[in-house]
Amino acid sequence: MADEHILSQEELDALLGNGEEGGEASLEGHTLGEAFRVVLRAAGEALGRLSGADITFAVTGVLDSMAAHELPAGAYEVLYAVSGDVYGRLHLYFEGAFVEALVRLLNEGEAGDQDELSEVLGEAMQVAGGALCEALTDLLSADIAVAVERTAPFDVEEGAALPADAVALQMSVRLGDMDPTSGYVVIPESVAEVCVELIMDAAQGAAEDPEPGEEQPAAGDTPLSTPVEPRGKSAVRSREKESATFRPAEFAPLRSLSEEPGAADNNLDLLLDVPLRVTVELGRTTMQIRDILELRKGQVIELDKLAGEPVDVFVNAKLIAKGEVVVMDEHFGVRITHIVSRHERVQNLK
Repeated sequence: MADEHILSQEELDALLGNGEEGGEASLEGHTLGEAFRVVLRAAGEALGRLSGADITFAVTGVLDSMAAHELPAGAYEVLYAVSGDVYGRLHLYFEGAFVEALVRLLNEGEAGDQDELSEVLGEAMQVAGGALCEALTDLLSADIAVAVERTAPFDVEEGAALPADAVALQMSVRLGDMDPTSGYVVIPESVAEVCVELIMDAAQGAAEDPEPGEEQPAAGDTPLSTPVEPRGKSAVRSREKESATFRPAEFAPLRSLSEEPGAADNNLDLLLDVPLRVTVELGRTTMQIRDILELRKGQVIELDKLAGEPVDVFVNAKLIAKGEVVVMDEHFGVRITHIVSRHERVQNLK
């Protein structure tokens, strides 16, 4: 595909049944494989930006089911909940070697125990899920939300089972210089059917649009055939596209910082006077409405922090440090004792 969100004519022919012959299952598999090739690439790029490494997810095959395939020992499952115009779940499976290497990148070189691996993986895949959601929304022309529901080791011995009645996409997972590992995306049949229907609607509308330069019928001429009008939201978007004019965005060329010593410092100087709200949180608690209505002067509210425990320092509602309360003349102050690590910052990404 020339553009990551535009199907070529050959791919459109295949989606519409004008290319290779095949049954319903092969058409569905081809459609989902082509769609998720774009979607997974976007998710891999988002993980790459988060970790600072080159990460790619590439679809390498379509399986009718996972019945004849077994996940390697130590594999992890990422369960996405999908809502909106498409409702259901997506199951992603990764080898343990990839998960451990990714977590080490995000956790300052430490992998941690199994619980920490699952926790950091979940936060990272939430970021990837944002890119996945955006790509799916673009591709399907639909309103979709994607959120991580669970990340955990996949252990068949403990009763875990791969989803039945699903289309499985096999993928190659690359992280930096590591040897490629395998992964799978398992799409339940109910989700697959809705995705295929939306893709086919979008492909049908694209195939019926005239090519640039194609002769248009004159005013008052009767077309030889009546185009198929897309249904629902596709029709609205189709009418919006007809009235819009698009052109490539133009940007000034970027200059290398190496050619202008001190340019980075000058750019940073522009932000030095921007005010930020710094908040120190002593502690929190949860109370019922009846207890709040009964508050009286002099009453003591117990917080969740212990005496002497560090307080949290927030900048614009983001946790950046911890410290201890001190008194400066007649004012309270905070002595910084700890700056949050990169792993802790990842945990705060939501």
